[in-house]
Amino acid sequence: MKKWLTMLALVLAMLALPVRAGGDESVDALATSIGITEEPEDYIVVVDTSESMRFEGRWERAREALVGLLTNLAPDDYLTLITFDDGARTVWQGARPEDPTVLLDELPATPAGDQTDIGAAIDEAVKALQRDGARPVTALALLTDGSLDAAEDSPYATADTAAWEDLRTRAQQAANGRHVGAFALSLGNDTDAGLLTSVFPEAAVATPGDIVGYLSGLDEELKRSRVVEEVSTDLQAPPTLNATLAGVDAQTATIAVTVASSAQHVPISVTEVRLQPAVEGATIEPLAAPVEVLPGESAEFSVQAKLPEPGSYDVGLEVTLGSPWAGQLTELGVSPSQTVVVAPVEVEIAEEPAAAPAPAPEAEAETPEPEASASWLPVVGAVVGGILLVAALALLLLRRRGGAEGSMTITAKGQPVDEFVLDGSRTFDRSGVKLQVVARKEGGVQVRGKVDGEQFSGELTDGETMNLPGERTLTYTSERSRMLDLVNAKFGGR
Repeated sequence: MKKWLTMLALVLAMLALPVRAGGDESVDALATSIGITEEPEDYIVVVDTSESMRFEGRWERAREALVGLLTNLAPDDYLTLITFDDGARTVWQGARPEDPTVLLDELPATPAGDQTDIGAAIDEAVKALQRDGARPVTALALLTDGSLDAAEDSPYATADTAAWEDLRTRAQQAANGRHVGAFALSLGNDTDAGLLTSVFPEAAVATPGDIVGYLSGLDEELKRSRVVEEVSTDLQAPPTLNATLAGVDAQTATIAVTVASSAQHVPISVTEVRLQPAVEGATIEPLAAPVEVLPGESAEFSVQAKLPEPGSYDVGLEVTLGSPWAGQLTELGVSPSQTVVVAPVEVEIAEEPAAAPAPAPEAEAETPEPEASASWLPVVGAVVGGILLVAALALLLLRRRGGAEGSMTITAKGQPVDEFVLDGSRTFDRSGVKLQVVARKEGGVQVRGKVDGEQFSGELTDGETMNLPGERTLTYTSERSRMLDLVNAKFGGR
């Protein structure tokens, strides 16, 4: 009951939670489900002020986008504004100003820089990441319309200088233990904004047609990046799958599979099971429905593999996993699908024993001619009835010889630990013993099997015992002896 209540809570979180105006419903629902809460955040915005930003209304749109960002920041969020052209400068650091014009006044009225030193801009942003009191969650957005164009004496004059490698190392150290959502935003079709990914490999690169709307919703983009990071980490922890043989019926093996989730947030589901490696002529029954596993919990299911003929098989499984959240995760660009190969289980399909020969037809008894005296009729009737009774019993005994009868007893250190009743069954698997029993035409039984992985075989007559691996013994008792023992136990004391 607790399991289903937990699953219901997850579904409600995914489908029915209220979201903020302008937010992405699926992202907000996922964020709530995995425990991401609102908290003070750092925002680092890096704006290109080179001369080319004056054209096609780019500068006006960049300023308008900054106003939209300020509108959506919380009062306790922390803002760093950096401008760059031939170098980089931090022009604002602190809480958002109540009046957006205070921030806009820190920007040049008209961009006029001669160069676009993107490396220097990212360097200044990494310094902002390293500030004392930096928040655990940070958004870093780079806005540019140009390609890398730095002075010859700049450490970042080209994208392959040693300074870039040092910058990557410092960025990694600054982001350690924190979530940094990096966003490279192009204000044009051919820019080097993507250089941000050489320092922050997970940075999103976009050419938004609506830069104002994108930067205004940077808090939502940051939440989305946090959700993606959490669920991606969850899905990188594969579940543990174990298979055991549950039973064999004729040529069909029932295999029980246990799935243990390693995830903290994302539920998983088993969607398909195949034989791996494939066995020629073998088939496996498909799942009736996906098997769902809650985060950190386990679930069990069974599959039936039909094998083509008697013999020994190592039956392995290949399991395809998905998630009940597949739709929402796919929208985020995260695939929940993965394939896990399960260690094989050993399956023994026994041969069918040879059928006993049909009994020879009995000669039809001649009916004696009735005597003249009627006094002989009762005697003749009794004789005929006796003959019919004996024939019926003989026929019954002949029919029962189709399979082994009696019992097999396992003892350990002189004490019986298990008894297999031979009531038509020919294969057994319990008490650590795999056993196959076949009746012999001349009497007794032929046995073979395994104990703790060691094989044994032999022939036993009524009351005979054979030694098994592991200091155990196996004793055969015929049906006749077993019935006499039962009778003696029942009536011997009377």
